Amino acid sequence: MGTTRIGASILQIPMLWKLHPASRKYNKFIQNINVVIQRIIARYEEGAGPVENISKDKESDYSSDSMLALMSKAGYSREDIMDEVKNNARRKLRNNQYNHRAFTSHVGFVSKSECRREVDSIFNNEIKCPNGKLTLETLSEMKHLERCLFETMRMYPAGPILGRKLETALKINNELEIPVGTNVGIPIVLLHRCPENFPEPDQFQPDRFLPENCRKRHPYSYLPFSAGSRGCIGMKLAIMETKTVVAYILREFELETRDKIEDVTHIPSITLQLERGYYFRLKKRMDVPASV
Repeated sequence: MGTTRIGASILQIPMLWKLHPASRKYNKFIQNINVVIQRIIARYEEGAGPVENISKDKESDYSSDSMLALMSKAGYSREDIMDEVKNNARRKLRNNQYNHRAFTSHVGFVSKSECRREVDSIFNNEIKCPNGKLTLETLSEMKHLERCLFETMRMYPAGPILGRKLETALKINNELEIPVGTNVGIPIVLLHRCPENFPEPDQFQPDRFLPENCRKRHPYSYLPFSAGSRGCIGMKLAIMETKTVVAYILREFELETRDKIEDVTHIPSITLQLERGYYFRLKKRMDVPASV
């Protein structure tokens, strides 16, 4: 519904958008979300105690009640609390979508000998990987696997477009200035394939993300998780989760696929979608002990 309006400039006119069938579906969807959030807030208000009574463990888990309690104590209005609950839900949804999309695209690229050698070297080290179990420290040592992941996110970002509302006027050049309050869309897919920042942008080249190469680029030329104050708070978790799953798969299985990633059509939506499934064949490796 949202992408219907984004993809048609004429629907940016409020009156025409109200006449479109997708507008009614969108409004109904928003109403349903608001009802659910209002119930959550009302349930909290009925049974909430002072914020000091929330245990440290509960607060550290970012549970709904602790988040609501902290915002109430800080003087947030009911509308502010509703907006923040919605934002939190969006972050969780995007994180889940990111993990699914990154894994699907990423695993097709990393079944290369260099990634496998890196993964095996860590699993074979009993000190780094006791009992075949990965740790945060050992995951951070998988530099080539990480570069492959970053390159996958460059080519196929989970969020193909990023929306923002301008708080100040944005001057593009001497002839063009976008006024305050304008909703703008940042096409992440096009940004990540800009040849000025990423030569041969359609080629899969993980070494683009070597430290010396990253330093040469503008810090906002690569935005798989957005950036700034509205950047994704689950970025590190999503990266670690994907690296963990892919590392265990490479350790345990040989991967084969008849599909080429460039032959699979991607459909722009709120998150980047595949037109059809991307199929793999997993064959158990016989040269390593079972670890999962």
